[in-house]
Amino acid sequence: MPQVRRLAQRTVPKPPPAEIHRARLLNRLLGADDERLIALIAPSGYGKTTLLTQFARASRDAVVWLSLTEEHVDVGVLHADVGMSCAQVLGWRNREDSVAGLIRRLNAHHTNVQLVLDGVNHLSEAGGRWLERIIEGFAEGNRVLLSGYTEPPLRFSKLVTTGQALMIAAEELAFTSEESLSYLNARGVPDRSRHWHETLEGWPAGLAARGDRQDAPASKRLVQEAIAQLSAAVRQALPEAAVLDVWNEAGAASAGCELPPRWLEEVRRSGLPLSPLGEDSFRPHSILRDALMDELRHRPERWRRLHQRTARTARAAGDSLTALRCYRASGEFETALELARELCAGYAQRFEYALIVRILSDFEESQLEDSLLAFLGQALVQTGEVERGESMLRELLEAGCADSRTWFTLGLLAGRRGQYEVQLECAQCGLRVPGKFDQDLRGLYIAALHALDRTDEALAVARHLAAQAEQTGNRFELAMMLDAIQYMYHRPEQRAERRELIERALMMFTELQMPARALRLQNQLADLLRLSGQAEEALRLVGQALPIAEREESRMQAFLLETRAETLAWLGDHARAAADFQLAERSARRFDLRSILPRLLYNRAVSLFHVNDHVNARLCLEAARLAAPLADADIRAFESFAHGIQLWFEGALEGAERELARVPQHSSEPTLFVRAQAFRADIATRSDAGRDALTRLLEALRDDEQMMCYALTSAHCAGCTKPSPDVTRHPSGGGRCSRSDRRFGSRQGGCIWTFAPSAVARCVSTGMRCALRPFGRSRY
Repeated sequence: MPQVRRLAQRTVPKPPPAEIHRARLLNRLLGADDERLIALIAPSGYGKTTLLTQFARASRDAVVWLSLTEEHVDVGVLHADVGMSCAQVLGWRNREDSVAGLIRRLNAHHTNVQLVLDGVNHLSEAGGRWLERIIEGFAEGNRVLLSGYTEPPLRFSKLVTTGQALMIAAEELAFTSEESLSYLNARGVPDRSRHWHETLEGWPAGLAARGDRQDAPASKRLVQEAIAQLSAAVRQALPEAAVLDVWNEAGAASAGCELPPRWLEEVRRSGLPLSPLGEDSFRPHSILRDALMDELRHRPERWRRLHQRTARTARAAGDSLTALRCYRASGEFETALELARELCAGYAQRFEYALIVRILSDFEESQLEDSLLAFLGQALVQTGEVERGESMLRELLEAGCADSRTWFTLGLLAGRRGQYEVQLECAQCGLRVPGKFDQDLRGLYIAALHALDRTDEALAVARHLAAQAEQTGNRFELAMMLDAIQYMYHRPEQRAERRELIERALMMFTELQMPARALRLQNQLADLLRLSGQAEEALRLVGQALPIAEREESRMQAFLLETRAETLAWLGDHARAAADFQLAERSARRFDLRSILPRLLYNRAVSLFHVNDHVNARLCLEAARLAAPLADADIRAFESFAHGIQLWFEGALEGAERELARVPQHSSEPTLFVRAQAFRADIATRSDAGRDALTRLLEALRDDEQMMCYALTSAHCAGCTKPSPDVTRHPSGGGRCSRSDRRFGSRQGGCIWTFAPSAVARCVSTGMRCALRPFGRSRY
């Protein structure tokens, strides 16, 4: 009895109920006009078919669609079904039996034709040669788009090198972190969305399962269904490959895995999620490995032997992370803990705390000795799990087992909370404990002295230690002490030297390959760039540092977001500034950075007043007051300034003048006072006291040329206001005030502007509203 053929899918599939729209990739397909072939090559679940259907619906050309099956291994069946699809879409009355005739009729169509072949893993060698003829014969504007688990059997590399083909692989088809967050948030699954992106490595199918609120194993079940389609020999042996980070035939054999010949080729063609690494090697997706690990656990003897062998091989090759994982899995805990101590020491020195949490969380806490518990407690605090980390450290303290790391972390927390006496005491206690953690403790000690207004003493200690480190060639400690010294340089005349120290320390941390250690310095350099008018350069530097802070789950996220917000405010973009201040506030709460919360809230309130969101601005003022019931002088300066701005926007100028007058001249916030004076000058211009107010402002700036320029040109830098009618421009490129009683000059963008007193008052008051505070004692 003849076999009945299944009906081929010759129409564009309907969109699924919860389709994931891939605008980024879709735009790339629609804009690829020069390529004759576009291939989406990735394992199952990467949204290849979904993307092609979105392209088909969005394209203005005629789209001929065919979903390939096992039957299309026969090139005759392939040709017949493509012809039927063409006849159906293009209105042909009869099929075309020859390849040349098919190409001729497609090229003669009145619009461009897009031929979509979904599932070319079913293409034979003969089918590949047939497809090459189609591609080579297509007229300009006609294209072939295809998808598959592996590259099709045609001369693909030649087409790519000649610019006729574009391949989009799994790395590009995977969700970016932003796409994952947006997708999960839109489906009401915001909790741990970043965790799920990293766990699923951006795998669209897995994230779709999370977005549908399915349980965590749902993604694993998708993989298990694909494994079930493998041949019996491969399916039964494949769990042994779970011990390997990289899959290739030779590596599996040397690890003792009893896999049949050509197993990897079959796995690839099955569509299981693998990432190509080159030279016939692949990295299995974490979900695939987890599913295979579950099966391997049911074979305890093979589990133990394979992990032991892999651990020894990895350790000999210097791969300590793999060795640690495999020693722990095989039950050799003493060796695993020995490796964990070595790894944690290196990670802590480089501020890579997320890695410490990752490797120590694989152990039961009862298996960890006191020193490793201190590592874990510190890492939890530094990655945002403050409550759990602090509880762990205080248990060690109460048990009399506190080491220098325990004291350091408790002192760090005290500093974040503004408890500087406690911070100093913890640093001193830690320095009395024998150990190898003195460098960070000395930094903590210096920071505490500075916070307690014992700056001369702190500088003396830091300079002595810097000189000592330079003599002994200890570049790590020298970089730390240069960082500590520059942090205490806040006077205007010290800014050039401060920048030099920052750049020198940054260079050292870069050479030592410690990018997480460099984050604070990058943030401070960005702030100095902003103050010198290099706002775009400041944003670029923050943009480089922020992904590292996010990857390391560093508290510096809060400070970098704050600096970006301040820079955006300087540029007059108060809406985005307010949004970034809010993100910085959330980050500060996560890391228990209580000492900076009030200023973030006050600064956000100021930006919100600028965008006329007075309701949320007032809520921020109230939250700031609650966050700092016993505010120090700096916070009170922020409070007075923010309330002054509130009253200014509400038109209560007398009250605004009273609040702004309370902003102290000698606080650790130099521009806060200048900005307060600018607003006071604006208020005074509405009365007969305008000249006195302007004189007071210029007197405040007299000893600080940089602040003078910052104030006088900020309105024009920000682009948020037009020059005052009192300011005109010379044909020579300079500017002339329309009043001749008194002029003040400022160079900006190659032009010289001269301002009348009233113009200066208005320009400065407007411009200073475009910037927020730059420095702060507890800023970093």
